[in-house]
Amino acid sequence: DYELGCMKIRPEKLTSENIRWMLENPGQKAEDLLYELMDDILSLIQEQFPDMKEKVDHRRKRMAGLAVRPCHERPLLPAL
Repeated sequence: DYELGCMKIRPEKLTSENIRWMLENPGQKAEDLLYELMDDILSLIQEQFPDMKEKVDHRRKRMAGLAVRPCHERPLLPAL
């Protein structure tokens, strides 16, 4: 709580309760909250540093590419 309280600018949902909840309740809802927080953080960075728009856009694309996908959406690996 102390560290989060020291942050002058932070996403509204970045709370110790939400962090604890994500760690104690793994699953799709926790993952959704995590990605929402990361997107909010990137938005705050872009608001504070408009010249970083290109880097923020790149990070968003990278996050989307790294997102965990359900098995039925994953590409098939070629047989060896």
